[in-house]
Order: sequence, then structure tokens, then C-alpha cells
Amino acid sequence: MNSSVHFHMAMITFPSSSFFDKDTYPLDLPLNLHSLAPADATTDDDFTTIKYLYRRKSKRSHKSPLTQKSYVKALPKSRQRLLKVGRIRKSRTLNEFYALMMHTLTTGGNLNCGTDGGLKTNQGTFGLVVSVEDKLVWEGCGPVDGNPDTASSKRSELFGYAALLEFLLMVDSLMLTPTDAYPYTQVHTSIDNSSVVQQLQAFLKGYPPSREYPHDADILSHIRWLWTKLPRFQHKVSWVKAHQDDKTSFHLLDLPAQLNICADALATEYSKLATHPSDLPHTQPAFFPTSNVCLLVNSQRITAQYTATIWFHIHGTKHRAHLQKTRTGWKSDTVWENVDMQGLGIAFKSLDTSSRHFTSKMLHGWLNTGHQRQKITKDPNSSQCPCCQAPDETFEHILQCTAPLVVTARDKAQKKLSTFAKKSFSTTWKVLHEALCNWLKDGDKMKHPCLDKYYDMRPGLRQLLETALKNQDTIGWKYAMRGYFSTSWVDAEKHFQNGPSTDFIRQTWLKTIIKAMWVFNKSMWTHRNSILHSTSVPLRKLRESAVDSQIRHLYEQQSDFAVTDHVLFDTPLDVRLQCPLRTKKHWIRLAQRYHPSTHDRKTGKQLQITSFFPSLSNPITARTNRIPKRQPKRTRPKRKTKFLKSSNQFQRRKIQLALGT
Repeated sequence: MNSSVHFHMAMITFPSSSFFDKDTYPLDLPLNLHSLAPADATTDDDFTTIKYLYRRKSKRSHKSPLTQKSYVKALPKSRQRLLKVGRIRKSRTLNEFYALMMHTLTTGGNLNCGTDGGLKTNQGTFGLVVSVEDKLVWEGCGPVDGNPDTASSKRSELFGYAALLEFLLMVDSLMLTPTDAYPYTQVHTSIDNSSVVQQLQAFLKGYPPSREYPHDADILSHIRWLWTKLPRFQHKVSWVKAHQDDKTSFHLLDLPAQLNICADALATEYSKLATHPSDLPHTQPAFFPTSNVCLLVNSQRITAQYTATIWFHIHGTKHRAHLQKTRTGWKSDTVWENVDMQGLGIAFKSLDTSSRHFTSKMLHGWLNTGHQRQKITKDPNSSQCPCCQAPDETFEHILQCTAPLVVTARDKAQKKLSTFAKKSFSTTWKVLHEALCNWLKDGDKMKHPCLDKYYDMRPGLRQLLETALKNQDTIGWKYAMRGYFSTSWVDAEKHFQNGPSTDFIRQTWLKTIIKAMWVFNKSMWTHRNSILHSTSVPLRKLRESAVDSQIRHLYEQQSDFAVTDHVLFDTPLDVRLQCPLRTKKHWIRLAQRYHPSTHDRKTGKQLQITSFFPSLSNPITARTNRIPKRQPKRTRPKRKTKFLKSSNQFQRRKIQLALGT
């Protein structure tokens, strides 16, 4: 006797606002079979109505030899993390999930899947969804373990695809018997990262991987291993544009776009709702047995950027020794450990290539300032400031120059920092900003900000701010302008916010401040270069005033030059002053080279002609009976002798011939 059951399936709906199920195993829940076993499932043309046909069977207990809990617990730690959170779609019952999945797996249907990965403050999460045709049946999410310094969105995407394969392997192990033969099941996966799609497609087409150890090799090797464990599935990976719901309604999008949006929502929800330490991404990723090898630096497993990490580890000690040698206040290890190099590195890695070039020169004092240029050229006036004619132009002088044009540019650049400080509710940043402004005004003689006016401080924040100011004094405020801050500032801000971790403070608050300081420094450097290389009349006069005064002074000393050297002054002074700046500087160096020697000749300090050449202590007497020395006869070099075999070889050959060998 056959009976039929009819019900309608809704289309995919947007993910629910609250989803975070952990330590649950939905596949272990009891099925409500009512002595009915599914025999077949049919649908109409648009897959909106599914009809299940059942046949009567005798009642028997349904006991599976393998449960989802026992299956997951038996996996290695790295694979358990991929199945961290997963559940049947809320709009589906367990019976519906089993019916849809069994029909697809046993008849060779299609599974449309979507995976996505996210990265926020160097912590990655992933999400995945599985649908039978267009009906969502499974959704999951989880953390992406790895070193935060080498974290990337690509690694998060790979984790999402690996979690999908782990789910398929789990379903294949729990729902199907390994001895029976079933048709192939098509698995279509949509991913919004083109780099991941191209790499996976190359593997699926059978292209051999490159001999170079790739980035994220641990998760890639695990994906390739999972493919070998799923011979009944045929995989296809395609790219889909991300965040299409920004301009188009969710229900008007095609199925791949909807699946990608759902997976992205799951990854975002996990990053927001996962707060327990065991649920957060681990900085030390668990080892995948399929990766065979791994790289560890200081007991930290490295999953990407191998060459850069090794070079940094090798040269990090040398760089520290260089900085401690060139900066007198940093020789103590206590001071060095107090410099927040981690925050500086986070801000530096967020810059583009051109900004990194300028920032690296600025951090190490390699900008072409007057102080640096004096080490290269012999011009004694090359170290002067082009704005105020100060004798030694260092980078700190550029920030503190008192020339009217520089003061105007500095006030304009400081307004951006002041605006940022006013918008920020952070008391720590307000104190730090006031201290930096005091240094720009008074230099090393600056005074600390008065903390009494910050009456709304949390208990204990005042002591942390005083410690931060004191530690920054030891490091140096001129280095604070370059981005070298004390770690005490992060501690004070963490106490002020009362919640986020230290790494989160560095990723958000400190990175923003350091980049704002670098923008201020670059604006001052750009203004200085505009004065030095500008072609406008007012700035050109300001730049060339020092050079013109030197030329006039040398023309006034024309009488001190020798008559034969007056050729230097054949060009009139007015014409000389109209020459380009490079030509005038070259003439000054030439005139200064001639002036000291001619001055000696004018003042009578020149040696007399009779004593110009030094006299010999033992004069050589003339010898009449000297015999000329015989010159050797010039001969050609001997020819190289040809290579001859040694006598032992001849003897050995004779013996061999005699023996008949």
C-alpha cells in the first residue's frame, strides 16, 4: 500500500539574525519515521513542490553504527575545527534534510554550494551553505587558524571550501554504505575570490602544482587529499561577484549570488558572536597530517610568506643592533622592549608600495635632508635649510622649522590631527596629541600635558597615562613623531575601552594614529620640497637668497684673486645671478677652490722659485766610467707543451696488450 505526502518548500531566505550553535550534532537527532521508509521523491518542473512516496515496512529500531558525534571526535584537531559549527537549515526538519540529501546522493543529483571567508583585524572566519537544487539544507561556519602576521582573505576562502569538503565526507560516511554503488553527484561551488578559483580549477584539471612550496600549503594539501576521499563526487568551482545585494534586492539575484551572500553572512556572524577563547582563531594553527611538512620559526608554525618571515627572522637581530647603536637612548634592553614594534609593523604593512618607500626612509633617517646630503657632497652649504637657512637641516628641523611659510603649512597639517582628536572620545589619544603638539612647539624642552583637566577619567587611567608619558620620554618624542610609540599607550587605551584585546587595540586604534602621524610628516616633507624645487618667483627668491649672497661676497673679494684667475669674473654679476641654481652652485665651488691658493700668492706666502723644488740631501755626482746596463733581449713567450701521457700509462698499456686484455 502506497501513501503520498505533499508539502511546499520555500525559496532561500536571508540568514537569520542570530546563529551560533556549537557542540551540537544535528545528524544524531532521532528520525520520526513512523514505520515509513522513503522509496522515491519526485518534483515538479520548478522544484517548488516535492512529492515523497513511501512504502510500508515492518517496524525496526534504527541504530546507526556511526554517529556524527563519534565521527567528529575521532578526527584530528585541525579537521574538527573545520566542522566547528554546523546545523540543518532552520526552515528544514531532520526528515526533510535526510530525504533531500538521500535523493540527491542516491540518484546522482546536483548540490549547489557557496563558501566565503572574511578577515577582520588579522582574524579570519569562514562560512558555507549547501543546497539541493535551490533549497538550502545545511549551513556552517568556523574560525581560520593561522599566524596573524600572515593572515589573508585567500586563506579564509580556502578554509571555507575545505570545510565544505569535510561536510560532504561526513555525510558520505554517515548516510551511505561504502559497499553499494551510486551514481556520481555533481557539486557546484561558488566562490567570490578569483585567485582561489583559478588555483582550485588548475588542480581539478590535473595541472601539477609548482615545485615551489606555495602559500597556505597546509590547507591546500588537505583540500587535495579530501578530493581523493570523495570519488563519488564531481567537483566544479566557479567565480561569483561578491556583495551583489548592495545594489540589487536579495530575492532578485541568481542562485550562486544568493549562496555567496548567505555564506558571507555566516562568516560575519561567527566573527561577531564567537567570544570564547576556544572559539576564536588560534595563532598556532593545528597541524594537518596531509601537509607532511611545516615550517616553524621560534616554535611558531608559518603558513605563508615563508621567505619574508625567514629574512625577517635572520635580519631582525641585525636591525635591532643597528637601531640600538645609532640611537643612544635605546641601548638598554628595557627601552627596546618598551617600543611598540608590533604596532609599527601593523601600520607599515597596511601601506601601499609607494608609501612604504617614503615611510621606510623617514623611519631610518634616509630622506635627502640637508644633514644627509652633507655626507654625500663636499658643498659646505648643502646642509642648510632651504626655508630658514638654518645650518643643519635634520628631519626634526623640518617639522619644527620657524620660517613663516613652514609655520603656515604646519598649522594646516595640525588641524587634521586636531580634528581627529576632537572626534575621538579616547582620553589617551587626547593626551598623546597634546604632548606631540608641545614637542612641535618647544622641542626637547617640552612639558607634559596637565592631566587635571581630564576630570572624567576612569579609575586607574591617570597612573597608566603618567607611565606612558614617562616611558615615551625615555624613547624620545622625536621618534614618537615617526611612529615609535611606547607599549604603555596601548595599555592605557585598553583600560579606557575596557573590553577589547591588546591585539585589537593595535589593529584599530594604534594603527590609525601611526598612519595619521605619517600623513602629517609627508605633508611637511612635501611642503619643504615645494620650496626647494619650486619655480614660482617668491619661493625661488627665498631658495636662492643664500646662494646669491655667497656669489656677491666672492665678487667683492675679486681683488684677492690672482690676475690670471680673474677669468672667473668675466661674466657680470647681474648675468651670473640670473643663471640656474645648479650653475651658480657649481661656480661657487669652482671659485672657492681657486681662492685659497691665489690668496697665498697675493700675500707672499708662496715659495720662491729657487726653493720651489726640494733639495736633495746627497747630490749625485757625475760618473764618467758608468757602464750602460744591458737590456734583456725581448723574446716571445714559450709555447705551451702538449699534454703527454705519463710513462706509467705507457707501461700499463704494454702489459695489458701482452696479457691479451
